[in-house]
Amino acid sequence: MNHIKLVIFDFDGTIADSLQAGIEITNKIAEQLNLRKLDPNKIDYYKNLSPSDFLKLMKVPIYKIPALATIYHAEFNKVIANLKPFPHIDTVVKQLAKTYKLGILSSNSVENIKTFLKNNNLYEYFSFIHSQPHIFGKSANIKRILRQNRLSSKQAIYIGDEVRDIQAAHKAKIPVIAVSWGLNSSQILQKHNPDYLISEPLQILNLFFDNSTLHNQQTP
Repeated sequence: MNHIKLVIFDFDGTIADSLQAGIEITNKIAEQLNLRKLDPNKIDYYKNLSPSDFLKLMKVPIYKIPALATIYHAEFNKVIANLKPFPHIDTVVKQLAKTYKLGILSSNSVENIKTFLKNNNLYEYFSFIHSQPHIFGKSANIKRILRQNRLSSKQAIYIGDEVRDIQAAHKAKIPVIAVSWGLNSSQILQKHNPDYLISEPLQILNLFFDNSTLHNQQTP
């Protein structure tokens, strides 16, 4: 990917193995606010839902999301010391940082992400961390990041684990690598046509450094 200069990562479900913590926090908040709770036995079902379908299932009005996000981030901060990166993500980050500028765009808070990165000795490899307070609207922030770094849409790529990451990248007209080890399943990710679809972190390095894999290839 000789034309790529900037690699933008999502955080939860892409770098941080935070799914179980997220379920527990979501259910804690749901209990406090009398919202529908997640069933731990239906995780595979939830993984195949689009963002809008998930919100409908949880009966969460969109206008309440910013306030709920603030509560979520505060609860997340209480457990962040126990969270770890997905296996081999540290290797991926360190290798990519030798060639590319790295950043993070996430709906989690900057404070939480910084704490996690510092706890896991990854903070120095990222040039910036941007928080997206609303779960929708990442595309505008991607475009802002491109302007700030004086890059065209062909010079950046996004890596994320959710349908909304693919949608945001498409809207911002940058390529996207969808990863199936996070929130959404490979089946629903594939339906939204990511440029690349991978199932293991080290496959990221194959995409960047193996010329045979660079042409809109989806890796099982």
